[in-house]
Amino acid sequence: MEKTLIDTPFAIPFTGAWKPSRLGPQMQDGDFRTLTNFRYTQKGIRSVKGMSKINSTTLVTPGSTPDNFRIETFETSPGYDWGGPGSGEGIWTEITGPGPADPDATVPVGETEWGSDCFYGSGNISEISYVFALTAEKVGSFSYGFDINGNYNTSYSYGTLFWKVGPTTYNYFLIDFYANAITAYFEGSTSIYTAAIGSGRHRIKAYVNLATGAWNLKIDTVEVASGTFGTTYPTGVAYSLNIATDNAVYFDNAWFVPGTDYTWAPA
Repeated sequence: MEKTLIDTPFAIPFTGAWKPSRLGPQMQDGDFRTLTNFRYTQKGIRSVKGMSKINSTTLVTPGSTPDNFRIETFETSPGYDWGGPGSGEGIWTEITGPGPADPDATVPVGETEWGSDCFYGSGNISEISYVFALTAEKVGSFSYGFDINGNYNTSYSYGTLFWKVGPTTYNYFLIDFYANAITAYFEGSTSIYTAAIGSGRHRIKAYVNLATGAWNLKIDTVEVASGTFGTTYPTGVAYSLNIATDNAVYFDNAWFVPGTDYTWAPA
C-alpha cells in the first residue's frame, strides 16, 4: 500500500522558539508564531491535556478572583480605596477612635505584601466599617479575611462580619485578638475557637454559610477549625465588615467575597 502524508513520520525539532513578531522568512526550523496544542497561563506556556485540541485562549487572567471580590489595602492615596466597577458601592466610615482613624500608618518592617500604608489605631481602639451597598454582595454565604500584625498581649483588635437576620436584627462572626490569644465568636457570645497566638503578622480567613450553618477558620492558610452553627439564618444577608485596632496593632488587605468558600493569597 502506498504511504500517504498521514502515514509518514514527521520529526519535530526541539531547537526552536516562540517568535510572534518574526516574519516567515526569518523563522528557523522549530520556531513558531501561534501556539498549537498549548495554552497561555500566568506561569508560562502549558500543554493542552491529551494534546487533543488547539487552544490559544488565556485561561487564567491577571489577579484572578471570584466575582464581586472586594479588597481594601488602606493606602493613603486615594484613601479608603475599596471599590470596583459600577455604582452603588459602599464606603468605609469611621465609627470610633482617637481620630482621625486614617489609613496613613507606615507598614511594619518586613511586610512585602502590604503596599506603603496600612490601618493603625493610635493609642486606643479605632474602628471603621464598610457597609455593603451592592445587591450582589448582600448574600447568605461569604468569605472574608485580613492581615493583622502587632503585639496581642496588651492590645485588643478584631475583625467582624455583620449580617441582618431581619429588618432590624443583626448578628456576627467575630475574630478577636487579646492576651496573646485569638478567639472566634458566633452570635456575639458563643466561643467556637480559641488558641494562643504569637505576636507578628498573621493572615486570617473565615467562611460562613448562614443557610447551612457551615463555617471554617484559617490562620496563615491552615484550617484550624470548622463546624456547623446550631442556628441557621436562611433569610440573613451579609451587611457590613468592621475592623477595629488598638495601639501597636496594624491591619491591611481586608477582603470580602460573596457566595463561595475562598481563600485569598496576594501574588
